[in-house]
Amino acid sequence: MLNRVIAIQSKKGSTMIEYALISSLVSIAAVTTPGLLGCQLDLMFQAVEAAFTP
Repeated sequence: MLNRVIAIQSKKGSTMIEYALISSLVSIAAVTTPGLLGCQLDLMFQAVEAAFTP
């Protein structure tokens, strides 16, 4: 019985670590993506703006 309790606690701990790793990767992607795409988006919006201005 004690072995089952220890196994369940071990799984909960590993699941929490996995969720922490996934959330850290998502947050890193959320921070770096706008920086990488910022220049390209700016150029695209400038081209659209230039197309609409007389």
